[in-house]
Amino acid sequence: MEKNTRAFLFLLLKLFLIWLSWKGFIFIIGEESTPIHERFFPALSLKWEFFNAWYKTHLLKVCVLLLKATGYPAWLYQGDTINIGDLSGVGVGNYCLGFQLIYYFTMILAVSEISRFQKAFGMAVGFLAVNFLNVIRLSALAIISAYYYRLSYFFHDYAFNIIVFGSLMVFYYWLVDKKSPH
Repeated sequence: MEKNTRAFLFLLLKLFLIWLSWKGFIFIIGEESTPIHERFFPALSLKWEFFNAWYKTHLLKVCVLLLKATGYPAWLYQGDTINIGDLSGVGVGNYCLGFQLIYYFTMILAVSEISRFQKAFGMAVGFLAVNFLNVIRLSALAIISAYYYRLSYFFHDYAFNIIVFGSLMVFYYWLVDKKSPH
């Protein structure tokens, strides 16, 4: 087998293992829709859910501040929904916070053939970028849900995923394209 083919197949194996490890984590920790008492490790799952709720509340408070700064009468409802005035809002689940994307991006960097400095730099910037883009995404979804509700599904499931994932892939390409010793 040619060296490039082996390298490509090894990369696919690494990507599969990264995906599988996240699925394993979710299998162990449980999905948001599964009641805590029905999960494998309820105490651990409860800690994860509390962390997610805390993180979500702070992320959404930043979104509300951004929306207010741009002139929208935004407010946080029950810690998980951004409303604009009396219009419908956007609800955010614990698994909409970007942790899966942060994990995938971090792990892809970890297995990449780049320097340790580039990996650490990329992981830090990736974490900040995902959170920054998530604030923009959630704020924009609140506006779309309030004023253009029929477009919410398209923007939630397609447009923002392409923008966020595409931005990270451009950054990743920039990192791995840098010529530095390994």
